[in-house]
Amino acid sequence: MRAMIEPDCAKLAAIRGSAEDLQAIAEILGKHNPAHRADRSVARFGAQFHITIARATGNQVAVAFMESILDLLMERGRRVDSLKDEPEREIAEHEQIFTLITKGAAEKAEIAMHDHIISRAGFY
Repeated sequence: MRAMIEPDCAKLAAIRGSAEDLQAIAEILGKHNPAHRADRSVARFGAQFHITIARATGNQVAVAFMESILDLLMERGRRVDSLKDEPEREIAEHEQIFTLITKGAAEKAEIAMHDHIISRAGFY
């Protein structure tokens, strides 16, 4: 289900995202890496990243869907936290997606989000 919705969210965020939306995503990413380096869980930041991208679309259905799976995102994130090198990969993928969104590279952001969701699917 995520692979059907979130790539379009990334695409729409690149097209519709306001400066405030982009700042909100940047703030989450700004907390993500330091938390990992401090050996703290980054599950919350990963989940917030995806929900905040949905908010940047301006589509309340997308936001409602993402918020409805928050517990699932958090559970998956806790699994990723415990795996060697996976938090770093997730953070790098989030940073790549965000860069594409901020550049307005809608189709590339869509593809990057799709690839990210598929690459993380095994952690559920």
